[in-house]
Amino acid sequence: MTSFFNTLLVDFAEKKLLNPWLSGVIASFTILAGAQASFFGDDIKSSHYLFLPLLFDTERLSLVATTFWLLVISVTLLLGGTQWAQNRAAARARSEIETQAKKLEGFVRRLESLPPETYLAGYQEALRGVSSSVISGIYSHKVPQIESAIRNVLGAVLELARQYDKCNDKIPYCANIMLFRQGGKTEAKNPFYLNEVPPNHPDYDGCLELVPSLSTTTSQPDFALDPEIFPFVVHIPKNKEPSRDGNYKLRYPVLPGAPWSFVYKEYAGFSTIHELKEWLEMKCSVEIAVQEKIRTYFSTGQGQQIRSFSSMPILALAPDVDGHVLGVLNIHRYAEGLLAEKGGERFSPLLEPFRLILSILLTVRNEKLKKL
Repeated sequence: MTSFFNTLLVDFAEKKLLNPWLSGVIASFTILAGAQASFFGDDIKSSHYLFLPLLFDTERLSLVATTFWLLVISVTLLLGGTQWAQNRAAARARSEIETQAKKLEGFVRRLESLPPETYLAGYQEALRGVSSSVISGIYSHKVPQIESAIRNVLGAVLELARQYDKCNDKIPYCANIMLFRQGGKTEAKNPFYLNEVPPNHPDYDGCLELVPSLSTTTSQPDFALDPEIFPFVVHIPKNKEPSRDGNYKLRYPVLPGAPWSFVYKEYAGFSTIHELKEWLEMKCSVEIAVQEKIRTYFSTGQGQQIRSFSSMPILALAPDVDGHVLGVLNIHRYAEGLLAEKGGERFSPLLEPFRLILSILLTVRNEKLKKL
């Protein structure tokens, strides 16, 4: 309550001190003080007593000196108060301008993150192009042909991402798929494990495995395999509930990126690797050793060329596993700014038909692998 009244008092004082008529009062007081100093300078100089201690000592009180010093003090206080009020008003105006500038900047960034006018035409063309991949993949009897069809879909996704980013240079865009493995058994014999966990560990649901044959890049012709990709495994914990640290900040046991997208069935992405490292520092409760592996991977490891990435879940289509996630679609590029300024949140729904196609092809692939 006291703070409220203090604020009201300060605002009232500022309003009064900025009143235009106050300038006239200050000017009048200054002129009067100057006039007294000119006409009664000797009396003011000879007076050794101020008015306050001797207000009731009329014999020793100097009315001229008292009036002069009252005018000087009044002018000083009014000038100081006016300056204070002007500084406060200017600071508030700067704050408002900065707020509006940030809003305008955000609006411009959102506009820049929207796809170009020709995007829909390219989108239709890409969707028509992958339709043949679905047919060839479904009726194929060989796993390599199915994987080739999947890479064709990934290539179309990369082209759409590149167009969405309005990227006209030759920055490589790459895509891959991580498949969920119940119990942790992998296709690859010796994959790289982000966190070393024995198979069927009771604290984990399973793992996500990056399959190199389900990857491609714009730097390779005809949607060939991405040569930089290698078998990569990250485990998914059973306990997915966040906890609070000593500073009462929420921390999550699920790693950002593909694991987050898999667990929460939503888009997850970082337009810079710096943002990823900040997230690990501020929001992650995973073991420090695992966090350091991630930092090393993007700083000096095999992923050091990756400067931004995004992940989207691929849901199963079978009625008995409705809502089950088959895996995760990952996109990255060798430059910052992939789907920046929340572009990924608008781009992800556009990829829903492509993710459905990937789900169909992955299901066919899994059935073929079971028969081998």
